[in-house]
Amino acid sequence: MPTANANARILPESPAESSVTQSLRLPKVVGEVVKGLKDPERFSAWLFTIARNRARSYLTSRATHVRAVEEAMRESRLAEDSVPEVSAQLEREAELRAVREVIDNLREGPEKETVRLFYLDGTLSAREIADRMGVGKSAVTMRLERFRARVRRELCEKLQRTA
Repeated sequence: MPTANANARILPESPAESSVTQSLRLPKVVGEVVKGLKDPERFSAWLFTIARNRARSYLTSRATHVRAVEEAMRESRLAEDSVPEVSAQLEREAELRAVREVIDNLREGPEKETVRLFYLDGTLSAREIADRMGVGKSAVTMRLERFRARVRRELCEKLQRTA
């Protein structure tokens, strides 16, 4: 017949779990109460069932808590991993907007067309642009260098105004 001591076998031995078993230990007074029951033989089975159910509830709630913590940590790691990607993407978009703004402010002509083909279309090399426009490659590279200098100058001015 199961007794209150049988409860200790279903719980792992650790300080947290032993507190559950300690809360289920019956004082000596219960022995006197059991003697006064109609069916004292059934008391130990009843007590064992209560202890087992409390232990299961405790372990279930603990497992649920552990799963919730693990899930929160996993989501936190995913969020941390995506922050640099999002930040880098936003930075690239801001740079592209700034370059487009500078390109839009250029006067219509060969320099603007060269820059548009090289930076906005992005698929042609300097040699291909030169062939398409009927100029030498050095003319294309000079236009691109002037454009880069202009972008640097304008961005520095913007940064100084906002600082």
